[in-house]
Amino acid sequence: MDQQLRNSPSELNLDSININDEKYKINQTDLIEMKEKFDQFSKLGNYYSKNDIVNQFKRSLICLSNAQQNQQRFLQVINSQESKFQAKQKGLEQEYQRQISQLKGVIQNQNEQIKNLQEKSQTDNNNLQQQLDEKQVTIINQQNQYEMKLQEQKNSFDQIINEHKKQIDSLTSQNKDLNQYKSKYEEVQSELENYKSNQNKQEQVKKIFQEFSVDSNQPGDIDKQVQQVLELLNPQVEISTNLVEFTKAHQIILQNQPSEEEKISLQAKNDELVQMYNDNYKKAQQSLNCIGESMKCLLALQNMYLQDGIQTFLTDQPIQNLEKEQNYQIQQSFLQVGLHNQASYYSAIINSHSYLYQNLVETKAKESVNEFLVKFKEQIGQMVNSDNPKQDITIVKISFDQQPQVDFQVVSKQFNHQEIKKKISLQDIGMSFSEKSLLEGAKLSVDMFDPQFNMEWGKNFQGQSTKRGQLTLFDQVNPVDHLYYFPVGYKGYALNIDRYGYDKSWISSNSDSKTWIVLYHGTKEKAVENITKNNLIAGQNNAYGGTTCRITNTKIKQGPNANIYLTDDLAVAEEYAVATSAHDGKKYHVIFQCRVNPQGVKSPKLKPSYYTVEDNLNIRPYRILLKECKQ
Repeated sequence: MDQQLRNSPSELNLDSININDEKYKINQTDLIEMKEKFDQFSKLGNYYSKNDIVNQFKRSLICLSNAQQNQQRFLQVINSQESKFQAKQKGLEQEYQRQISQLKGVIQNQNEQIKNLQEKSQTDNNNLQQQLDEKQVTIINQQNQYEMKLQEQKNSFDQIINEHKKQIDSLTSQNKDLNQYKSKYEEVQSELENYKSNQNKQEQVKKIFQEFSVDSNQPGDIDKQVQQVLELLNPQVEISTNLVEFTKAHQIILQNQPSEEEKISLQAKNDELVQMYNDNYKKAQQSLNCIGESMKCLLALQNMYLQDGIQTFLTDQPIQNLEKEQNYQIQQSFLQVGLHNQASYYSAIINSHSYLYQNLVETKAKESVNEFLVKFKEQIGQMVNSDNPKQDITIVKISFDQQPQVDFQVVSKQFNHQEIKKKISLQDIGMSFSEKSLLEGAKLSVDMFDPQFNMEWGKNFQGQSTKRGQLTLFDQVNPVDHLYYFPVGYKGYALNIDRYGYDKSWISSNSDSKTWIVLYHGTKEKAVENITKNNLIAGQNNAYGGTTCRITNTKIKQGPNANIYLTDDLAVAEEYAVATSAHDGKKYHVIFQCRVNPQGVKSPKLKPSYYTVEDNLNIRPYRILLKECKQ
């Protein structure tokens, strides 16, 4: 209580007063104590001193004063808190009024937006209604026009019908047999319907045939596409790389065939060059310059191809220009290696009135095409005495332009391609048959020769040989030099070899690993009895396929056309050399002198003088050998 008395009223801060604080409350104990003191003073006033009574009285007055002051403070605190509450309440009311104003503004904006949207919606509806009305008017006008046209056509048809009726009446009046006329008309209509039906069926069959064709415009690996198509055409048959390459060449050649006008122009240039050669040959009295000698060899080649039914054209175009043509590149890969017989194939066209054609058109299913191809192989196989027609007859392409056509190759161990042509007869089964070649229309250029490297081997070369290249034998530690026997009695016409690049190490005169060996290749197919007698079969039949190679001790690749056969024995090559003329009244043997990559060659143990090559890129002909035939 003494501490309370020390607190002056001026020190009190009403804002900080808490009316519940204990120090601002009147102490009940003090009041009781004061009352007891007064009672004592009143009873014992005589015993206390005046000062004690005064002091006690002062203390009482101070206590009462403090109580009064506390009461005032309580009133001040209550008034202060009430003022704050009223101020806060007023602030809240103002804030509420402000928010209400804002909400009213937002509501007003939204009302305006709703009004604008309603107006826009009304405008859009009006526009749509107007467009709808205009469209309806347009449709009504078009309908009216259409009805007018229909009426005009109806009038026209009525007029035609009336005219027909008049004609019928006229025919009737002239004692014509109207029933016969109607029957004929119905017959024509029936034929027309049949024609349309057949056209539709043909289109469906054409679509099926397209599944068996290579699409050159389709992106992707063309070799893979060709492989897949050949597997469809020849199920259960191993498709060789050579067959894929032949099929690709077949497609390119057919797509780039010269027109009739171009053939006439090529023939004119051919005749001009032949005439020039004949004139110069007569003037030179059988002594020709380099160009004349090249022309002589070129004419011998042309006649050799012609003997096999292949028409070629002589040209004076530079070889650099010719090599830009796809056809030229492909055709030269056969011609300059002497593989023109392997470029041949057969073509069968199914006549529209045959049973086979009708069966294809009626069934309109992929299975019917597969069944037809199987039967086709079996029938061809019977004609050429094939034990395995699936393997021996290879379908290269089927197409459907005006009529279905099948292009195919035949391998026979009994007949050469000329004899096969005679054996096959398809007329009885409603098909026409012909022999064709990828080399038809090929160009032979004088520029394909390089006369500075022409050679002639006289009698002084008899029995002589030298070394060209090496062979690595499986049972030898070191490579073995390969002997090159000179082609005595022949004249060699050097070919232009620039197309093989600048590196000429492959054609060097060395006996090292970079130099390719020298081998000979004849092109004539022998009769069956001579093949049997000499134990040599043309490469198409691959007689030594599957036998052991004396160089690598591995198997020689099997299958038709799997290998190209060459020899290092000129006498063997001469047995297969074609005899042809060169417009000088003489006959010549033709042999291809080649360099062969020793890494890509095999030789059968059973016949060491024979060599086989799987990839013709490993063969590079560099001379064509001619020797006059003895009568």
